[in-house]
Amino acid sequence: MKKFEDYSEEHINFHEPGIVPKLIEKGIYISKKNKKKISFVDLGCGDANLLTQIVKNGMLKLNEVLGIEPSDIRRKRTREEVKIIEGFAEKVPCNNNSLDMLMSSQVIEHVKDDGPMLNEVRRVLKKGGTFYVSSVVKKPWGFWIYWKDGGFVSDPTHYREYKSQKEFENLIEKNGFEIIDRNIELFKHPIVDLFIRLLIKLKLVRPAKFVKIYENHKWLFWIRNILRLPMVGFYNVEVLAKKR
Repeated sequence: MKKFEDYSEEHINFHEPGIVPKLIEKGIYISKKNKKKISFVDLGCGDANLLTQIVKNGMLKLNEVLGIEPSDIRRKRTREEVKIIEGFAEKVPCNNNSLDMLMSSQVIEHVKDDGPMLNEVRRVLKKGGTFYVSSVVKKPWGFWIYWKDGGFVSDPTHYREYKSQKEFENLIEKNGFEIIDRNIELFKHPIVDLFIRLLIKLKLVRPAKFVKIYENHKWLFWIRNILRLPMVGFYNVEVLAKKR
């Protein structure tokens, strides 16, 4: 657990103004069709970056959303107005057939076995419920700053990085979902984040301090998003699906 919490301490999810992936927007639109209110969960919400932006952009109301996060450090670091509870991807603290939509961004590669996680997602979603999931596809030539088990990885805490978009989509389909839409694009990592994480790892700064600096100076996000380093051979794969 210490290693997991060390990772949570060093890896900040900044609250980027207005940044919500298009497939999540589409999923919310589908889920809200002909409904005044929906039940929406962000599984493995981290610092609640995406959940915060969904509410701030007016896509959903506070009483419609819930974040689930295993890290005590991250839960304490989230904004107070967004409700976050403790929970794990392999044991989601929600009732059977209770959710209209569940999203899980860059989480599935962090769980030891992706099958039990997908079983849980299927259990808690209503029939026809919407599921957004994203992860990492690594090509054979993938090159980055981290090394694990004899090869480069995008993150040393990943249990796996999928070999192709097709492999990832097949995984989702064979676990009881029908794919509605998909997307894949090259990862581009903010250079500033690498520097910040080094300072945090060396105990030279506190994570909460950097979060406040970014929140008080929105123009820093503009600079951060321009200075991005392409991650050769590593792709962000996204799938929007519905429960069969």
